Amino acid sequence: MPECSLVTQQVELYHRTAHHCDPQRFAAYFGDREFLRAYCRDNIARLIDRAALLNHSENARTLILKDPCLCLYLEDLVEVLPTHRLIVLVRNPLDVIASMKAVTGRRKEKWRINSVARELLQYYLQINRHAARSDLGCLFLRYEDVVTGNRHALSGILEGIGLTDHVATDMDTIAAKLDASDPFFSEHYLRATTSERIGAYRKTLSLFEIVLIETMYANIMRDWNYQDPPDSASRRIAGSLAVSLKAAVRFYRSGLDKVRHPKGSQD
Repeated sequence: MPECSLVTQQVELYHRTAHHCDPQRFAAYFGDREFLRAYCRDNIARLIDRAALLNHSENARTLILKDPCLCLYLEDLVEVLPTHRLIVLVRNPLDVIASMKAVTGRRKEKWRINSVARELLQYYLQINRHAARSDLGCLFLRYEDVVTGNRHALSGILEGIGLTDHVATDMDTIAAKLDASDPFFSEHYLRATTSERIGAYRKTLSLFEIVLIETMYANIMRDWNYQDPPDSASRRIAGSLAVSLKAAVRFYRSGLDKVRHPKGSQD
């Protein structure tokens, strides 16, 4: 989404300037890091205020940024956003990559599973690194726990955004508030987020792609309790291989028996 990618670009600029800038030039332009933080905070605050104005949400208190690239800069994000409580939702990489494949298909672009999976892995590794820290003040929750109404996950979100209760809003009410002429409008806003999207990757990814992701993300899926579901592709293939191996052994033994005891043999 435009407002999200522009914020990401500002955070990325802060990261590059704060961590990779020539010290002499950095001192000449900014003096110290706090001045740079204030400079970037002002720019990002203007972007957020502008996005709220264009969305007719000037009094909104919650900002949702749907951009996986922000996972690379969580530590920087904490420093340059206005006063906030950061809540990070983590989703099963199988469903995330399936969603990326669907978007690529709609754009009629070439799908490259290997490069996409490798790039996205860096985001999850950064999430794990930051989730292990207690000084960032971030709340990390599983997307699946939120959409299925897990009490702990919902309580964490409500507390994080300063609410005491959850009020459900039907899609018709949401649609009535949206303006199709809005520069940030998307038909996807009219799609309810439900538990039906969990495991949707089975309709999009091939068996090869599922096995590749389950193998590449084995540690990530274990850490977030996505590991080795009963119907995982890895288990299905392992089961198929076991059956094939047993059949091959039986065939091999049958062949040995025929060699040892040919038809008509007196032994």
